[in-house]
Parts: sequence; structure tokens; C-alpha cells
Amino acid sequence: GSGSGGGAADKIWWRTGLVIRALLNPAAKERARFRRAVANARDRASGGMDVDENREGSAMDEGGNGGGTGDNDNVGESGVALESADVLTDICDVVGRYRPVVLATLARDVQVHEENMDLRGEVKKDEGDMLLMGEVYILRQVEGMASYSAIMLESIVNRMIRNRIVG
Repeated sequence: GSGSGGGAADKIWWRTGLVIRALLNPAAKERARFRRAVANARDRASGGMDVDENREGSAMDEGGNGGGTGDNDNVGESGVALESADVLTDICDVVGRYRPVVLATLARDVQVHEENMDLRGEVKKDEGDMLLMGEVYILRQVEGMASYSAIMLESIVNRMIRNRIVG
């Protein structure tokens, strides 16, 4: 999984989760790239002679940090942080651009849940409480997809707060 909020929450917020996972897909790809880079470094550090230098992650190993500014502690010889900065910038832009889609999807999930509660004759929760539950679900999705990097996680959460997606 990609940090889903759990069975019942997934049933209520599936539309919202789908949108959030799509918006954060670059972070998931970045996470996979980080894992490959770490695995490659671990193989080299352990003296693994069977390391395939032509693996997908090996392109990161050429040319130092790619002309980075040097002020980022996370820039190693693989240049991983430069690509991360691009991914983070793209995600933050997309979060702002797709704010109306996220909020409309969240509202739709609340509406459908309330309709289902009516059909079952159950007492509906307060709409404010439902929206808060949706925001928590969104934050759990973000955590699941971006927690591999504290900077990535913090930046995405801050962008969502600034754009009033969560609050």
C-alpha cells in the first residue's frame, strides 16, 4: 500500500484517495528511485561484485550532484536531491492547481456517505465532522506516499494547508 487510511475509511473516501494518490504519484516514483539508489549503494558498500552498473538507477551516479548549489545536506554523489526538488516543486504546483478537484471530490464523498446513511436509516454525522475525517484521510494518504522524506512530507502538508485543502 500507499498509506491508505484503512478499510472503512477507504470505502468512504475512495474518490478523494484516488485523486490524492494521482496528484502524489511523482512522490511514489521518487520513493522507488530512492530505494533503488539505496540498494545500489548498499550493494557497492558490501563489495558486491554482481552489481549491474547498467541498472536504471546508475544514471544518477554519473557527474556528481549535477551542478547543485551545495546548500542541501541531502545532495550526495548520486544527485538525488536535485531530482527531488523538481518533483516537490511539481507536486506543490499541482496541489494548488487541482485544489477545486480535491475539494469537489471530498464533498462528493461526504454526500454519498450521507445518502448511504439515509438509506440504511442510520444517524448521520455532522458535516463538519465528516469533512474533518476527510482531511485526516488526505493527510494519511500524504504521509503514506511522502514520509520517505521529511522535507517532501512537510512541504506537501504546508502546501495543502496554504491552499485550504486541510486545515
